[in-house]
This record gives sequence, C-alpha cells and structure tokens, in this order.
Amino acid sequence: MTAPIVVDDGALAGVVCTAVEGGVSYWCRVSRYQWKEEAGRLRAASARLHPSERLVGFDGVLPVHELTPEVVRVGLDRIAAVEPGGAGALDWNSEDVERVRRACAEDPELPDLDAGLADAIVQVGLFGKVLFS
Repeated sequence: MTAPIVVDDGALAGVVCTAVEGGVSYWCRVSRYQWKEEAGRLRAASARLHPSERLVGFDGVLPVHELTPEVVRVGLDRIAAVEPGGAGALDWNSEDVERVRRACAEDPELPDLDAGLADAIVQVGLFGKVLFS
C-alpha cells in the first residue's frame, strides 16, 4: 500500500493557480479565476474550465468543470493510490507520479511543482487519468 499525500489547503490552492496560470490552457479555456490570500499566504483558489475547440481528434464530450482545491485533493489521492510501477492506470508515466510524491514529501506547501505536473494532477482529479499531454 502507498503512503497518503498530505498537503495543506494553501498548497491545494497553489496547484489550482499553477495549473490555471500555466498548465491547462492547451486543453481548456479558463474563466472565473479567483484566489484569496490571508496574511501573505494563499488560502483558496478556484476557476471554471471550458473545453477548448482546439482539441483535434478528441471524440469525447467535455463539460464545463469547476476547478477547486477539492479536485486537486482527489487527484492527489488517486496518485497516492497507484502502486509503484502502476502509473499506466492513470495514462501517465511512473516518473512523473514519483515526482509528485517526492514534491509532496519534501515540502507539503509544494513550492516547486511545475505547471505540467499541476495540470496532470488536475486531469487525474477531474477525469481519473491524464487525457491530454
């Protein structure tokens, strides 16, 4: 069994911001993006994600999604549940799954999580796997 990923609400909101500001724009359009800081720390963030008409070759129907820290939590929980070497269940590579796990273990505020990883976490949270890469 794999270890749970433990991060605080500010870190979850940070993943929302990182994904919105740099990770998800190739597969969706963002609206209603907002964030909240308290005492100089990020505390909350949310956005609405609209499927992009640029998704060539994707036959599925993508509804509008609300991106919240809870979506990030779901994504992290799904990543934590993947057994070593089992990242294929997420349609994602094992190296990136381990990068997310290491980033969370090293600093639960996730300061070094890049936009690509944030995007993948969001996709796993919304769709159960990485659909767009």
